[in-house]
Amino acid sequence: MTETNDEHRNNGTPPATTRISFAKHLSMTTKQFLQHYSSSSSPTPQKKRYNIIMGNEAGDADSIISSLAYSYVKSLDDNDDETLIQQPIVCIPKDDLPLRRETTLLLDLCGIPYRRSDDLLFINDESIETLLSHGHGDNEEKNHILQLTLMDHNRIKSSLNHLSSNVVEIVDHHQDEGYHQETMTTTTTSREIAFENGKATVGSTCTLVAERLFHSLEKKDEIVIDYSLGLALLGVILIDTMNMNPNAGKGTKRDEAMIHSLLKYTDWSNKDSKNDEKLQEKIFSSSSTKQGNGQVQPNCAALYELLQSSKFDRAFWEDEMNVRDCLRIDYKRFQVSPPSPTTTTTSLAFGMSSVLLPMDSLVYKKEGGMASFQKEAQDYMESVNVNLLLILSMTIVNDEAQREMIVIGKGDKIVEDVTKYLLESDDAAFLECAEKKNDIAVVGDDSDGSDKIPMKWFIQGNTKGSRKQVAPVIMRFVADSTIAAASL
Repeated sequence: MTETNDEHRNNGTPPATTRISFAKHLSMTTKQFLQHYSSSSSPTPQKKRYNIIMGNEAGDADSIISSLAYSYVKSLDDNDDETLIQQPIVCIPKDDLPLRRETTLLLDLCGIPYRRSDDLLFINDESIETLLSHGHGDNEEKNHILQLTLMDHNRIKSSLNHLSSNVVEIVDHHQDEGYHQETMTTTTTSREIAFENGKATVGSTCTLVAERLFHSLEKKDEIVIDYSLGLALLGVILIDTMNMNPNAGKGTKRDEAMIHSLLKYTDWSNKDSKNDEKLQEKIFSSSSTKQGNGQVQPNCAALYELLQSSKFDRAFWEDEMNVRDCLRIDYKRFQVSPPSPTTTTTSLAFGMSSVLLPMDSLVYKKEGGMASFQKEAQDYMESVNVNLLLILSMTIVNDEAQREMIVIGKGDKIVEDVTKYLLESDDAAFLECAEKKNDIAVVGDDSDGSDKIPMKWFIQGNTKGSRKQVAPVIMRFVADSTIAAASL
């Protein structure tokens, strides 16, 4: 006599499932996409339509894993439209993935391959680049061929602005920038932005994916999750909420509920990871909780520590990456509407780079010290085409976050105005910024004709103020500032 799903839920034991695993789903999806796309005689075949599921340009673990996992959730829903191909992509160039060490470690732990050309698709793969360049247009037929689902952001990045009308779904937890509303239905599921009253209502987009996953499984009365999917979602939620550390202020009740459900309903017996057995032993230690059938759940603290130590690895940040790598590994570009209809600029832009090492270590990476850093920062700003760059540093000391910020720009006035806004504006007061007096010089002077690179350095008292909180402050400054309109 087989046990019913209700009985399994009552005793905490996940029932068996005949569904393919998350890892196998990703492999099959990619291979089918490449097979169909390569066999098409035109770059935009008319018989098939595509929904590309993609994260934000920073490409952190949440953006990457939530995109991959959401494609699996969509595969669970009954869909009679066989012409629509749901294809997740990794939203960064393939060569950049090794820089996301916690992400590659988690993929390895989950048994998800990513090194071969047909394992996962990346935004710079030829097939994806071709589709994103040809699958749009002024006519309805072209827009019908390509759809976009945005994960972990709610405004398409500037290099893909031509596809703005192709966005049909958003799953995110950042402040709503108000874009793409005209291309979506009015249902909350097509535009879910978990951000209210100035704060995110979940710490991770993977929490939103997990909620949708359980909703889909409940409709099928088959609540069981395979190892690779459960561990992938759990790992990212733990990273993003800092293992639900209350001092970090990132985790919410919704995150906590999904952590509990993932632990309870994942089949932890079916480990398909080919990673080091010692790492598995750390996660599934003797101190881990056992399920009703004797299965050992992962130890959340051990899993978090393993991923976090990989992400914050000081030797990696200080010795293996140069200044440019540090600035680009977690960079996001923000665009703001001009402050008045009379402004000739169609869009104002600035950049924000998040780094995971002390600011001193970043600034003095090279023998040239401050001057070398400022020159490399200027070169990077030119490469990403922004005149204002904010660098946000976070480190963990004795389990407590410490944050610093550098504002660097092309032109004294814009940096001075941002500084004044951060220090004196009521809007920015919650960040508790204090200017750090240091040997900050301005590279270049009038005598040699070189451009000056003004820069300000701050200690941020509110350690809960991540980029998710800082970005809206700077966006409001830029939107209201005539100085910004002239400089950006």
